[in-house]
Amino acid sequence: MGLIGPNIRYLRREKNLSQEELAKKLGLNRGNIASYEKGLAEPKIDYLIKLAEFFKVRLIQLVNQDLTEGADSAPSEHLLRLKKTARRYETILLGFKEYHKIRMERREEGLSAEKLLVDYEELIEVYEKFLQHHNLVIDQLDIRK
Repeated sequence: MGLIGPNIRYLRREKNLSQEELAKKLGLNRGNIASYEKGLAEPKIDYLIKLAEFFKVRLIQLVNQDLTEGADSAPSEHLLRLKKTARRYETILLGFKEYHKIRMERREEGLSAEKLLVDYEELIEVYEKFLQHHNLVIDQLDIRK
């Protein structure tokens, strides 16, 4: 498990945390973190899980992937485009929710309130799932932040 220590050190530094700060967040002491980073000790599985969750990486990545490889400080152009698109989607969704609220209040002629409600709720649900998926992709690409 030679990658765990360097990965913990790298991810901790990416978050601008000291060993002491990370230890407090995980319920450990600074010596534990130092030992993990130096490869003198390996975290128990429950702490590996906590570390992976804290740093928003998959456990398999923390243990088996060199997260420092190819790391650069600037977000990729692709990631920036995804983030910009996500903000647009969020704006569209908020506008659509407001439009739906107004239409429900006015109950436009010719459309039953029940039909409007079902149609809009289904559309909102699909859009929200799409947005969640989009943000998960961003999180996976932005694991170093």
